[in-house]
Amino acid sequence: MGFSGHFTVSGSTHLTEDVDLISATTINGLLYGIALSLFFLSVQSLYPQLKSPHLWGQAIFMLGYTSVVMICGIIYLTLVTQMGQLSYIDHNTSLGELLGYEIFLLGQPIEVAQTIFNIIVDIMTLGIQLWRLWVIYHATQYSVVIMVLPVLLYLGFIGKSVYIFNLHS
Repeated sequence: MGFSGHFTVSGSTHLTEDVDLISATTINGLLYGIALSLFFLSVQSLYPQLKSPHLWGQAIFMLGYTSVVMICGIIYLTLVTQMGQLSYIDHNTSLGELLGYEIFLLGQPIEVAQTIFNIIVDIMTLGIQLWRLWVIYHATQYSVVIMVLPVLLYLGFIGKSVYIFNLHS
């Protein structure tokens, strides 16, 4: 008997699924909690800049940008939790157990929405990382050489994300 209370011939399968569900949701919640704390710290540091006429535009942009990332992140986390509930709790004995149901979810609206929000968060956070790299190295004589590989990797990531989205939709 696993944590879920199911008696099966392969009790270890349910135990593995139970641990997988609890581990994934706990780790996702912990990481989002850290991100939310960092978001509030950035809002607190950007708030005084809103009073400066020279820094007002940058502060508004950064507040908007980070707010969009955080909103997309919470929607993504909610969808992941909902898919976990659908797979592990609501339909854990249908369509050949868990794997069968996860395959069934491919192309379903909840899975497509999860993919979209994951791609948005990833592209926006990698984009800001690329911008930060540019800010650090733009004054050096090697800035173009330094930026070529990260920009190519970023464009490749965007292309891969579009390809993955097309597979899931």
